[in-house]
Amino acid sequence: MRSVFRNSDCNSIYANRGDTSCLQQDGINERISLIRGAVASFKRNAPNSAIYIDGGNPGWVPADKMAQLLRSAGLDEATGFALNVSNFFTTESNVQ
Repeated sequence: MRSVFRNSDCNSIYANRGDTSCLQQDGINERISLIRGAVASFKRNAPNSAIYIDGGNPGWVPADKMAQLLRSAGLDEATGFALNVSNFFTTESNVQ
């Protein structure tokens, strides 16, 4: 089994640190669609892959908003999601 992590830092679902002024809703929708398509493509073409979508970190986007974005981006088709991939927040701050 191979694991695939989709790092939202390089193609963020939302916007830089939750600042919606740098990305309008159309841009957010497009990125969600692209990530959803990538998850579906991996599932179709590499069915033995484990696919995780990067959910950012607790200092980026509020957890309830990120949960909604992850579901919209295909979490139901992915193996799961990852937190704190490129940051150093404590485990405690990630699970609150």
